[in-house]
Amino acid sequence: KLKYLINKQEFSFDPLILRLKKGPLEPELLETIEKLKEHNQYLKPSEIIHCITLFNCRETYQVIKTSVDSYAKSNYDLKKVLFIFAYEEFDKENALAISQKIEQEYGGLFMDYLNSCHPQNLPNEIKGRAGNMNWASQILKTYLENKNIKFSNVILSSFDSDTVISPNFLSELTFRYAITSNRVEVGYQP
Repeated sequence: KLKYLINKQEFSFDPLILRLKKGPLEPELLETIEKLKEHNQYLKPSEIIHCITLFNCRETYQVIKTSVDSYAKSNYDLKKVLFIFAYEEFDKENALAISQKIEQEYGGLFMDYLNSCHPQNLPNEIKGRAGNMNWASQILKTYLENKNIKFSNVILSSFDSDTVISPNFLSELTFRYAITSNRVEVGYQP
């Protein structure tokens, strides 16, 4: 059982949440893997890359540093994590100053560190976070194509600037993604 403290309340849950029986997981897990192989859906956890996109709009360095510090403390191999710092053009000066500090302190931990500056007043775009998300996803798409990385091997996590994760989050998410047959049609909530 894993224990999480959320709003000062402790919650415990089985980290696999797969309706597996208590006790050894190997037989059921092996059966799941075999089914995935039969349907050509098997994906080794080592083939999975995470992309953490952190969206910033007028946040302080300390708020963002607290979030990125939680990613840095992950028990997952950070060289398999791409980090995108996404910000709005109207806050460019502040965001770049923050991004530069974050990249100096944490950038070398990740597979790569990218900036995404969402332009103002794009035609046919509704103002808000979704526009920034869409712009950052285009940066990610270009990056993956240039690096010949399959989209289906990438888990995109869209985090607000104050999102803090547990050290086990990326590992658990990797496991769940790898053993889910319809993995690209599923959303995962931290």
